[in-house]
Amino acid sequence: WAGLSNEGATCYLNSLLQALFVSPEVRRAVFAFCYDEQLHGPPAACVPLQLCKLFARLQHSQQVALSTRKLTASFGWSSADSFRQHDIQELCRVLFQALERSGPASVPGSAAAVVELFEGRLRSTVRCCRCGHESVRSEAFRDVQLGIAEVSTLEAALESFVRWETLEGGEEAWWCERCAQRVGALKGVCFESLPPLLMLQLKRFTFDLATLRRRKLNHRVAFPPSIDMASFTREPPPPQEALEAAASAGA
Repeated sequence: WAGLSNEGATCYLNSLLQALFVSPEVRRAVFAFCYDEQLHGPPAACVPLQLCKLFARLQHSQQVALSTRKLTASFGWSSADSFRQHDIQELCRVLFQALERSGPASVPGSAAAVVELFEGRLRSTVRCCRCGHESVRSEAFRDVQLGIAEVSTLEAALESFVRWETLEGGEEAWWCERCAQRVGALKGVCFESLPPLLMLQLKRFTFDLATLRRRKLNHRVAFPPSIDMASFTREPPPPQEALEAAASAGA
């Protein structure tokens, strides 16, 4: 397999493409794409087609590193864009949206089948600390952003993600329909369903209140070869101190 060359400041793009390429499920879905010029437009502007060609070259080329310029050109990027840092999560969403435009995933040969591999659901619960009434919302996700500012392992980042948080009381507090007033509450999140491929994005930047600037986090975050996600698909019981804090906030 060949590598990818840096076209200026495209290391983040290369990381995303390589992560997608080494996933057999993604490669199969990309290679199954059926290009139709009347449906998908000119070849040079068709993102799924250019991605398919790049993956084919990655798999069969004898070159050490390959250019991504034809793919980025299909995004509508100029050469100047290749020298500008972009957010990898936003880039991933742009790529997925382009794949979805190739047609519904249910249609054979549609590149939207790639996107379905990353779709799961999160369940968000808000619980009143006065009466226990709950409001539950389910929403789809394609990637999960994990805060790493205060953790050094992937497991700790996931535990922090699903940990209950206190919603403050006062005029902006959560409105409990049963109590008919604004109350102190707890908010928790868990994975309702997991996708075939779970994409975790680590938040490598934090806002420094001392300098009022974004600061890049460079500390080590360890992750295991495999991880059991079962404990993150069940809503954990809220700790007693969180209940007391939320109740006090709503008093």
